[in-house]
Amino acid sequence: MKGGEGEMEQSEDEIFQSLKQHDDRLITLEISDKSKTERLQAVEANYTNLENTILKENRDTRAFFQETMNKQWDLISGKNEYDDAESQRNHDLDKTKIERYSEIVLKIVGAGGVLILVTQALIQ
Repeated sequence: MKGGEGEMEQSEDEIFQSLKQHDDRLITLEISDKSKTERLQAVEANYTNLENTILKENRDTRAFFQETMNKQWDLISGKNEYDDAESQRNHDLDKTKIERYSEIVLKIVGAGGVLILVTQALIQ
């Protein structure tokens, strides 16, 4: 019967070894799972940081372009106001020139009329 007991002890040792190996594999899997969970959490945190960075940059870019567009509209508006003022100045200058020439012509014509009257008076 000793042979039977030896076989039984050996079977118990094999079972124990098998259970020990199974426990070791479970521990290894748990450690691996924990490591993967930590890496996944780190990836999620990085993704959230990246998303926030992109959103902030997008807001900053939109604000920059909006400010640039506002400045361009101000420049365009200022240019239009300048052109309108320049046009008004040119119109006023032309008007003043016409008035001066008209005044000179009227003075010459008026003086010519007086000269004709003087000439006629002298002739008679």
